[in-house]
Amino acid sequence: MIKREVFEQYAQLKIQEKEIAEKITASKDAILAQMQTFDEDQIELKELGTFIKVRRKFWKYTKAVDEAATALKEVKAEEEAKGTATYEVNESFMFRAMKI
Repeated sequence: MIKREVFEQYAQLKIQEKEIAEKITASKDAILAQMQTFDEDQIELKELGTFIKVRRKFWKYTKAVDEAATALKEVKAEEEAKGTATYEVNESFMFRAMKI
């Protein structure tokens, strides 16, 4: 017999996770704005921890590289279609919350 409680608990946690993720995003934007306004790369709050501004590179490639990537996708699709590529199957599940 299916234990409904475990499904209910998971559903509630996923709903909370979405709400928390939205709040975290808003907080991150506000914190970064303050760090930029006050030209701070690091802010230490002893009771909480250290907030550190990070910079990440995002690469933009030439047309030649983009074309090579497209060609690679095509070759992969061919191998998948011919059956020469192999795959593994992992079992999991997906949850979709009811729209309120």
